[in-house]
Amino acid sequence: MVSITNIFLSLIVLSTLSMPEVTKAQDERFIRNIFTLETEQKIKAQTKWYTSSPYYELDLNQDGLDESIVTQKRDGQDYLNIHGNLKKKLYSFHLTPKGKNSKIYKLSLRRVSSSSKVLIVYYYEGYVKYLDFIGTARLYLINIDNNDLRSINISKGPVFWVEEEQFEGKYSRSKFTVDLFDYNNDGINEVTVKYNSISRVYMYSRPGHWVKI
Repeated sequence: MVSITNIFLSLIVLSTLSMPEVTKAQDERFIRNIFTLETEQKIKAQTKWYTSSPYYELDLNQDGLDESIVTQKRDGQDYLNIHGNLKKKLYSFHLTPKGKNSKIYKLSLRRVSSSSKVLIVYYYEGYVKYLDFIGTARLYLINIDNNDLRSINISKGPVFWVEEEQFEGKYSRSKFTVDLFDYNNDGINEVTVKYNSISRVYMYSRPGHWVKI
């Protein structure tokens, strides 16, 4: 069976052949919105439990037009979606939970070098409680090079929060500070997390690649 949507899109495509360029651009945006809506509806239909945040606007490539970040929870799994300035979804990243109540709770856009930025995602991985209780939070690093949205990539970063309670009641909590610093004076900032004498450093070795050192 041919869907009504497919017939409708075919009519739009045929009609735009004789239309002015401005009208064509408007129709192209409209078509992209239809496809995005259909994709989200399919995701919802295939998911038993689904929640989604509002659009959080942020200019990722400094062109004066805001992109959008949307966080989603689908059947206990966490996703971060990046949308273009017309709300078309560009990327969908899956963040891996380790226990209950996982969530993305903070984003920070920082400069790595003169040509690169990093969107730092603060992600609570959840907690596990059997005999002992343990909860952790981790950074995910999303890079943008040369203000080109096509360069976007994600890397799994360090743990920066650990909370533990042992069966006999002993409790401990380690909260690391998160910062960017150019340790080797090469003009490229490293991402660091520190707690007392513990230090974890991630270096941006090449476009799209963070390396623990």
